[in-house]
Amino acid sequence: PVATQAKIPFFIIVAATVNYAGRTLTVASAIEPLFEMKKMVMIGHRLEAMVMENLDNTLLDRKNLANLDWNLREQVDIVNIDQGLKLLRLRTPEQRKMMMVVPAAFSTFASARARQKITVEVAKAAAEMGLKVLFEVRGLDGVPPHRILEIVSMIKPFCMTVVGSVSADRKAIAALSKCGLSGVSLEYDGVRRDEEALRDYLSMLSQTAKTSAGACMIQGFDNYRQMAVARLAGVTHASVK
Repeated sequence: PVATQAKIPFFIIVAATVNYAGRTLTVASAIEPLFEMKKMVMIGHRLEAMVMENLDNTLLDRKNLANLDWNLREQVDIVNIDQGLKLLRLRTPEQRKMMMVVPAAFSTFASARARQKITVEVAKAAAEMGLKVLFEVRGLDGVPPHRILEIVSMIKPFCMTVVGSVSADRKAIAALSKCGLSGVSLEYDGVRRDEEALRDYLSMLSQTAKTSAGACMIQGFDNYRQMAVARLAGVTHASVK
């Protein structure tokens, strides 16, 4: 078995379709390497989805995902987690490292049925693979702090820690204080910047995130050079596409 596992390429994508009210989406999942920035070491993976319209393969961005019908979004999250866990199981313990970041929308975690399914499934997989769990609650822009706190307190017993994800905007990040979160997760916007501009931009985000909730995680960097700049800017964790 060891010989066959060694042949598994580093990057695999698993896909499935979900549908609701006549709309069909393709959910393609991959596991992104997650790094702790102080020591620049890989500590685990993020279960990440690319969601596309089945009709014409249009990729849904953050805004489109946030506007999805809650039923459809719940299905997307559950399928992504399921597929991501399958991909992790294909890795050796050395490749898996020690942590998995499991993302789902606020609306998904707020559904008792979905929350039950996710927490049970993830806890089982984590025990089986010897991994720590970090839940990432997405789509928190505009959600009242007391509602976030309520959901965070419901999922905290099932994981090591919880982070919240909002737009890379100072006001949105600052609104996440006193919500029971241990950090803020932000998506890198992909804008081309020189190193100085990138460092200034990321410093602003990391300072606001640290003041608000503690850790500052940036997801979706294009290369390791950007990560090196992020480290200097005070970003605590990052993942590469």
